[in-house]
Amino acid sequence: MKILLVGCFDLYLHPYSEKYIAAYKNHDIKFIYWNRNNSTIPKSKIYNPFNYSMNTYQSLFGKIRGYISFYKFVKIELKNNKYDRIIFLTSQAMFLFGRYARKYYKNRYLYDFRDETYEKYEMYRRTILKCILSSYKTVVSSNGFLELFPEIPQEKFILCHNAKNDFSYQPIRKESKEVVNISFWGMIRQPEYFKNIIFTFANNKKYKINFYGQGYIDQLRKIIKDNNINNVYLYGKYEQNDMIKFVKDTDILINCYSNNSIQKKALTVKMYEGIMYNIPMIIQKDSYMDFYLNSLNYPHYSIDFDNYSSKNEICLNELVINNGRGTVNKILEQQKLFTDELFLFVK
Repeated sequence: MKILLVGCFDLYLHPYSEKYIAAYKNHDIKFIYWNRNNSTIPKSKIYNPFNYSMNTYQSLFGKIRGYISFYKFVKIELKNNKYDRIIFLTSQAMFLFGRYARKYYKNRYLYDFRDETYEKYEMYRRTILKCILSSYKTVVSSNGFLELFPEIPQEKFILCHNAKNDFSYQPIRKESKEVVNISFWGMIRQPEYFKNIIFTFANNKKYKINFYGQGYIDQLRKIIKDNNINNVYLYGKYEQNDMIKFVKDTDILINCYSNNSIQKKALTVKMYEGIMYNIPMIIQKDSYMDFYLNSLNYPHYSIDFDNYSSKNEICLNELVINNGRGTVNKILEQQKLFTDELFLFVK
């Protein structure tokens, strides 16, 4: 069976594509993705990149031209090759090819829904609604997203955890030390929100705050400099292979985002990494992630950084996670339901 994966971002922003590639390794599968950063292309006939440079700060005209070019690139592939199934990764790809998919691939495409970036726009939401109804199944990375589409039966959705393929229980023993290392890793967005996090722990000798990743680094650096903060460190871009090095030095993981953003209903990749390595996490209070970890009885710090006050004193008492392996096993059981559905999709 011929299967096409379509994603309109860089390869590293589609880590969950590995789940589909692994599941369909015995099929004729191809993955078209948008190589925006001119990254190295994997040496495999599976990957077929669309090479067109684009960054977040590019003009609107440049972005529209890029999307039109990407659309034409994929359409040529679909015209020249007859595919039995299509998997659309992210809402942007689904929106771009929604009409085509509903017309020619009804009930023969999977839609992988990962965030709610544009669902606040009614026209966009209606289009996505139609795409969900015409899909074989719509895969969600968090059941929190089902709240966006109350009119659709839950059976139309299938949960796929954001856990990596090597997800398992891999606790890392920490040595006790005077300073508690609190770390964030990943793309640094929401600078005003992270400003609240920084101020919460600023110049507290008990804590050392580490940020690993790209994004709004310059804004955070200015906040640190302007306020003479001496216990917050920015390390910039990192490679996945380097992650285990700073994981070993992390006592508490910052895994929170503002409830005033599209992240409120999400379950992040970082959450699974924290569970996998048995690391206590700081979670935004009343987020879906907070609710989900409560449902798993997984100990975590629930803090409301959306309503920061300099009068608030944060004391992170030591958390003992004694159900880490059980939590991992629960997630793996849920993930098997997703894997079973993938095989039914190509029957």
